[in-house]
Parts: sequence; C-alpha cells; structure tokens
Amino acid sequence: MFREPTVAHDSALGSNAPDPARQNQLFSSIFAMQRLDESNHTINLISGKDVSAFPLISKSPGRRPTV
Repeated sequence: MFREPTVAHDSALGSNAPDPARQNQLFSSIFAMQRLDESNHTINLISGKDVSAFPLISKSPGRRPTV
C-alpha cells in the first residue's frame, strides 16, 4: 500500500545527505594521521635505533620497519 511521505520521513532522508563540514573534518583527520605516520617512519629511519623502544611509533613492536 502506497503512503504519502511524511515530513518526518523526508527530513530523515535529508539527514543522510553529505555534510560538507563533517566531510572536511574527516578528511583533514585522515591526512593528519597520514602525515604523523610518515614523520614517525622518518624518525625511525634517521635514528637507526631499535624501534621496539618506541611502541607508539612502531607498527610491529620488536622488529625494525622494512624499507
């Protein structure tokens, strides 16, 4: 049985529309994490120390990252 869409139903559909501000926030968070990851990797390569000493930095604790 067909029902006319109600105002509440229409607004529920509208809430699924992309929110540009939220998307920008999400993308900038992703890029910030990527930059942080790249800088950590550079620090590991420059220092030449055992990465297991930096558990927050290394991806796999106890092993050096493969270059």
